[in-house]
Amino acid sequence: MSIVAAFHWNGSNEKSISYMIIDGNFNLRAGPTLKTLNSQNFNLFKKEAEQAVKEFFDEIETLHKGKDCEIKLEYKVVNQATPVRQYSTRLNKPSKWTEFVDKKFREFFALKNKIIGSLQLAKQYRRKLKKPELDHFKEKICGLNIVAANGKTAYQHHLWAIALHATKSNYQQKLRKLTKSIIAKQGIEQGVKKRRAG
Repeated sequence: MSIVAAFHWNGSNEKSISYMIIDGNFNLRAGPTLKTLNSQNFNLFKKEAEQAVKEFFDEIETLHKGKDCEIKLEYKVVNQATPVRQYSTRLNKPSKWTEFVDKKFREFFALKNKIIGSLQLAKQYRRKLKKPELDHFKEKICGLNIVAANGKTAYQHHLWAIALHATKSNYQQKLRKLTKSIIAKQGIEQGVKKRRAG
């Protein structure tokens, strides 16, 4: 069995960590979870961020127990700003918030990999989809009924993009694969319901 764990650090004004875990058939195994962190007090933020990262890796360990599976981590914790001119290097320095999340993410990855031994760290997902590709991606994801219809949903779209490692050049291919799997699964579920009713 293969598992993909998607992790997203949002370092904007509303600092948050979100994650979800899916299996090879795109079934949700954990999440999607959104943890909004303290953005005023850095000491409180550190406690909350460390706990959120720990919970993410604890979920992975729980899913792995007693199972023979490969676990791939797709993540977005960009620890470096957009390249700037050399004389403005201070603008290129990541925030202390991002540095802390990045540090804890790597610490827990190393710790859990000693226990699990089969964690794979994917190349970091850096480039977010932008319009019009993002709008098309959101429309298709919503059409598959895999995103909650109410409440905050933007983070879920980002998590699915990260989990699929969807980029401008490959997102349509990734969506086709996801759609095919979801439709096949829905067909199986409908068949089971008909047999039970019959």
